[in-house]
Amino acid sequence: GVHVPRVTVAQFGVDQINEAFDTYSVTPWDPVWAVLSIVIGIVVGRFARRAVRRYGHRASIPPNVIDLIGTIAMWTIVSFSVVVALTFIGFTAAPLIIFTAIVAIILVVGGRSLIENFGAGVMLQARAPFEPGDEITSDEYTGEVLEVNSRVVVIQTLDNRRVYMPNTYVLQSPIVNLTHDAYRIGEVVVDVAYGSDLEVALSSILAAVKAAPEILDDPTAVVEIRGFAESGVTIRVRYAHESDILSEWAATNAAAMAVYTGLRGAGVTIPFPQRTLWWGTGSPGRDEPGKSMDAA
Repeated sequence: GVHVPRVTVAQFGVDQINEAFDTYSVTPWDPVWAVLSIVIGIVVGRFARRAVRRYGHRASIPPNVIDLIGTIAMWTIVSFSVVVALTFIGFTAAPLIIFTAIVAIILVVGGRSLIENFGAGVMLQARAPFEPGDEITSDEYTGEVLEVNSRVVVIQTLDNRRVYMPNTYVLQSPIVNLTHDAYRIGEVVVDVAYGSDLEVALSSILAAVKAAPEILDDPTAVVEIRGFAESGVTIRVRYAHESDILSEWAATNAAAMAVYTGLRGAGVTIPFPQRTLWWGTGSPGRDEPGKSMDAA
């Protein structure tokens, strides 16, 4: 019969390693060239990163995007120099290329969410809707941005919780940068009783609100009549405060206290919710028979 040589799994693995790693052609100088290749790659990579930074500043590219591009360029060059160094010490280029392709396929197929978050992180850094230190609101979370990395946006909420929000989630949700500008506008609404002197009410509220230290002088506070409610005349107070959330809370409290104090000092009544009910043949405002009852 025909004799078929038996090849063990171990022998097959050794043969494959020998094919990928050829030490017979390696000279004593090849390890030196390998080390020199890596050193040159590191030097060229750092030079490339500096060049990217220099060009990026001239082109007015955001600093975080410059750093990202520069880092990618540097490590790409360093990785190429490592591949060249491996060929000097006996590794053939073909298995390295195949291995790189396999890793890339695995990342594309199995690391889709990782790649999507990385891409979203690049978009967030390129658009820069916020930076570390800003206070933002995204969907149900509000807090200070601590970090924006390749995977998540890290924020610290006001109740001292640390939230790690995936970049794709943040990019797809509405983003409110609360501290983008130096100030924001708040408002307080109050009703005064019908029959009150509205000029006195408005001037008293405005003077009290302007005296509160939590309220900014510029832009100035505005007090205005907004309509007629069931129980009284509606007045709205609009005022400026510093843009961070704690300042917003302090200003809201100060404005409400100022409104109450100003109206009370002027003798203007803030009415309870109430309605006037009429029945019979009479009607409000006419001297005709009828009955009425005030319902608080």
